[in-house]
Amino acid sequence: MRAFAVRDAGGIPVGFTLLAVADDGVEIDQLYVTPSARGRGVGGRLVQAAVAAGGRSTAWVIADDDGLARSLYERLGFETVWLPHAFVRQP
Repeated sequence: MRAFAVRDAGGIPVGFTLLAVADDGVEIDQLYVTPSARGRGVGGRLVQAAVAAGGRSTAWVIADDDGLARSLYERLGFETVWLPHAFVRQP
């Protein structure tokens, strides 16, 4: 795992992501950008830098199926290839 972070002009962290590298690709995990820094391209630059640093032709993102993250990943060229399901047995 490698961590990537962005700091504002005052040195305060405003975003981060984690990158896992495997033989067959890279996985982006836990992308977060503070609310005050959203909409300024921080998340996109973090993902692009992490994928480039991974040096693989295939990249995966594990993310929720809705919300802001999905639209960001779609803008960056990612597409949904499967949806996880959780089954819960009530006691």
